Amino acid sequence: MLDDARTKGSWSVFGGREPSATLQERNDMNSQSKLVMLVKGTPLLGSAVAHRVLAQKSARKRQSQRLTAISKQPRVRPSAHWDGSMKVIALSVICLAVSLAPAWPQRAAPGTGEDRTQEIAPGLYSVNWGTMGLNVGLFAGADGILLVDAQDERALPRLKEEVAKRSPGPVRVVVNTHWHFDHVGGNDEFRKQGAVIIAHENTRVRMMEDQANPLGGQQRAFPASFWPTLTFADSLSLHFNGDDIDVIHLANAHTDGDVVVRLRKANVLFAADLFNNGDYTRVDLRGGSLDGMIAAYEKLLPTLDDNVKVVPGRGRIAAKSDLEDYLKVMIAMRARIAQLIRQRKSMKEAVALKPTADFDSKWANGPIPADDIVEEIYADLKTKIR
Repeated sequence: MLDDARTKGSWSVFGGREPSATLQERNDMNSQSKLVMLVKGTPLLGSAVAHRVLAQKSARKRQSQRLTAISKQPRVRPSAHWDGSMKVIALSVICLAVSLAPAWPQRAAPGTGEDRTQEIAPGLYSVNWGTMGLNVGLFAGADGILLVDAQDERALPRLKEEVAKRSPGPVRVVVNTHWHFDHVGGNDEFRKQGAVIIAHENTRVRMMEDQANPLGGQQRAFPASFWPTLTFADSLSLHFNGDDIDVIHLANAHTDGDVVVRLRKANVLFAADLFNNGDYTRVDLRGGSLDGMIAAYEKLLPTLDDNVKVVPGRGRIAAKSDLEDYLKVMIAMRARIAQLIRQRKSMKEAVALKPTADFDSKWANGPIPADDIVEEIYADLKTKIR
């Protein structure tokens, strides 16, 4: 899902690069506007309006002083003129308060939304809710429950409720597909219940320390109780509920800790945030790269047959052809944005030129705005192209 100006107590807009706040409000996911600034404690969208805002605050202070002076005058029977003046003052104060209110869309609270879970096969589900909500893999059987990802910590009650609807069995294994806050939020709870938490070694390392994003923001370090308990460097094989399961690391793609989970007998691939069906996939500059994303697809696609079911990080269950389509999109975006860099366009100019415009109707339907993906790819390629 980048991060904060975004330090403790700051704000992020919808889809934003992870806001840093309380333990329950950690983070990844993805910002529609630029950095939110604090001008004397007031959240605003950009520094260009700082002077105007301070003037508004001064005006509000003067209005308050006038009201205080009026309140200290002897009580008299209000005349029509006095009553009308007070109405004007009251309206002015209300308008000023509205003008200072944050202007970004409100994001649905974690754990809310209509159940949109899909059953893939008996005992195998993609659990999600709301619009473009995170998909959590649930594989239930005689050995218990295996989860692919563990949601945002704030959505854990809803996740547990949805899991209980499908199986009474205990959660035995949780695979974290990477270290972003909305994929590891249930680690502590499921670990207490006896589950093994599996992840790539970089995921554990990232979770142990604050992770500042070069484009702004920060994901805060997690307590030790959230850290994965079993890590690996390249790949891991599990034999669970009668299936043979491959957990495969794909280096420096969405992040530096990405894994995909493949159930060979069921012929299902949990692609996690390497692929969002209907939404762009972020390039997190803390170890991720567009070239790494492209390489991951080129490595993975030849191993899949045409009947495989692909569970994306967000969006509905997809097919191999959908992965092939997004690979073409990434290659095209790389060529276009690289050309803008060679033309010495600034990031702001590159965003204004809308190099993804012909892709947006299909791939900008979730929490990742098109402008954000251009910024991330530009920042990634800027260090590589002369």
